Amino acid sequence: QPAADGGGGGAIEVALCDLACTLTLGSGDPAARFSAECSRKRRGTGTSTTGALLAPARPPGRAEEWARAREAAPEALRRTVEGVGPWAWDGAEPMLFLRDGALLTPWGAGEWGYEPAGDGVFANFATYEHGLKFDECNGFESRRKGDGAKSQGQLRAVVVDDASSAERDPNSACAQLLHAH
Repeated sequence: QPAADGGGGGAIEVALCDLACTLTLGSGDPAARFSAECSRKRRGTGTSTTGALLAPARPPGRAEEWARAREAAPEALRRTVEGVGPWAWDGAEPMLFLRDGALLTPWGAGEWGYEPAGDGVFANFATYEHGLKFDECNGFESRRKGDGAKSQGQLRAVVVDDASSAERDPNSACAQLLHAH
């Protein structure tokens, strides 16, 4: 939820299995500072932490380049990726595709953008370049450029950060299939 005063900040609540977390965003640059409080629903235990999310520095002109590629990408792909998450990459999480191409991963900050063909996105982090193809069941397959190593990813929770992003239906056939296994 955005801060009531409109000055940045706000909170996001995420529930995964029996873990519930509230991520409170800082004022100023809300994507850069946060505090988190997590608790286990069944055990009543909890933790809290604070931190800073550091977006990668981009050379001048990259925002315009990203915006042009975004405009050319299919709307369905944009709704799948932008402002939705967190994601897990081979089980490691969180991974967040932030607006304007900033990428946050368990291995550090990076950048992401739309592939020129419009059929996926690239994700560059930890000195590697990856091509990602998303499926209709909130997952993706990654192929590392250079050596072709494959990885899998999955949407871990649905946090839609604005009304223009796609809402996910937890009762969809894909969600039911995923929860059955």
